[in-house]
Amino acid sequence: MSGLIAPIFLSLVAATLQPSDLVGEEHTHDWELIEHEVKQREEAIWLDRTMTPAYVAGDGEFKTVLMRGAEKEPTGSPFVVDILVAVDCDTPALAMVAVATPDLNGFPADDENPRLGKFEPPRQNERDKKVQTAIFKHICGPQWSYIRPQ
Repeated sequence: MSGLIAPIFLSLVAATLQPSDLVGEEHTHDWELIEHEVKQREEAIWLDRTMTPAYVAGDGEFKTVLMRGAEKEPTGSPFVVDILVAVDCDTPALAMVAVATPDLNGFPADDENPRLGKFEPPRQNERDKKVQTAIFKHICGPQWSYIRPQ
């Protein structure tokens, strides 16, 4: 596929797959492509602009955002994963709180992941920084700026 066709292909993947198992049936996705790379494999990440339920941890309640990642397999078919991420705007920190792959791929949810529910500071590499900035600005507001942890 040409470089121009590829993002369209992956955007259609995100938009046409069944609704995520991580949100209710009444949820209507509003996907925004925030990352697209072609290296050994084509990869893309979308952020769902539709609000998702809050995540409660300890004494805190945190807003969440649904992310969808797709990777183009050698066969041409996409491998897709949905991740619900909780955001702590003040710290700043992120926590994966749920992970699932749509039935299209035949893989079960990853409920055994030891990182689920654990808040971590933003990662320092440039690719993660771009995705994480989009997450923080979506949840914390457009004025949010990346602050490296002390």
